[in-house]
Parts: sequence; C-alpha cells; structure tokens
Amino acid sequence: MFKDNIGGDVSAIYLTESKLLLSASRDVPNFVNNVTPYGTTIASLNSELGLKRMHFRGNSGFKGGVFLLDSSSVLKDEDSVYEANEANQGGVIYVINESEFEILRGSFVNNRAQEGAVVYAMYNEIERALKFSQCSF
Repeated sequence: MFKDNIGGDVSAIYLTESKLLLSASRDVPNFVNNVTPYGTTIASLNSELGLKRMHFRGNSGFKGGVFLLDSSSVLKDEDSVYEANEANQGGVIYVINESEFEILRGSFVNNRAQEGAVVYAMYNEIERALKFSQCSF
C-alpha cells in the first residue's frame, strides 16, 4: 500500500522509459492520501503502465490526482476504482504529448478538479488514444 506519501513532483511512483504492472484487490484501497503540490501520484514519461483491480482514494496533485502521462506513455487499466482524488487539472488523469490510455470497467466516484474532474488532455493527436469502456462515472 502507498499511503500518506508527500512529494514535490511525484508522491509515489516515477517512471521514465520503463514498464510496470500493478495488480491487487480493488476492495481495499492501494494508493491512499498521497499528496504533491506540483505534480501527481504516479508519473509516466515514455513508459508503459498496466493496472488490474487497483483502488485509488484521496490522492491529490496539481497535474493529475493519480496519473500524469507524458511523452508517448501508455496506460492500460482493468477493473480499478478511482474515488475522491483531486487536482487542479485532471482529477484522475492528466495526459499530454501523444500519450494514451485505455480503461476497462473503471469506477469513477467523487473526483474533482478545476479543469477535468476525471481527465485533462492536451497535445494529443492520436486517433482514439483516450478510451473508456464499460466504466461508471
């Protein structure tokens, strides 16, 4: 569990040119109350991130309460819960510079942001790069 971590730019995981797979039980929160005033909980630069049955609750950041995807990063997620996360831009996901994500059967509850309560995206021209399937909001 990643809980109550505080970071400058990233509070839990920083990936650059890497691959990471995380899997757990969505019934118990795995990332809880991680805080960063300038960044996000998990940052991915030119990396691949795979998730299954994760639960993110109460995380906060400036660009993406949970994820910042940059520089052609790819996120694939199945069956995860995103609850009460917040950021200035992208309460859950901040995606930029040709990055992409696919979320299957995700649950999004009470996430907040000044711009994009779930997603804030810019500088992305990849067709169908931002995909939600069978999600609840």
